Amino acid sequence: MVNVSSDAATTAYPRWGAYGAGKAALRHLSAVWDAELAPEGVRFLSIDPGDMDTPLHAAAVPDADRATLKRPEDAAREVLAAVAAQLKIAATTEGVS
Repeated sequence: MVNVSSDAATTAYPRWGAYGAGKAALRHLSAVWDAELAPEGVRFLSIDPGDMDTPLHAAAVPDADRATLKRPEDAAREVLAAVAAQLKIAATTEGVS
């Protein structure tokens, strides 16, 4: 199971309390569930993909320089690599555009 986290889980952003608390809880639960269920072969991974060029980010940070933001498809490749590393398998980006 891959859960998408955020730096808001560990950084206090004004007016982002509920979002940050939710991401912190998700991150912690991912670690707890991984510890509890790993012996049965169920793994959990929480990943912070970083700031991405998405409509949500544009609405939250309208003055952000889009040229400095990660493309979602690049983040998807990083998630795939992180999952492969945790499972110790070879990652392939076939079909990921």
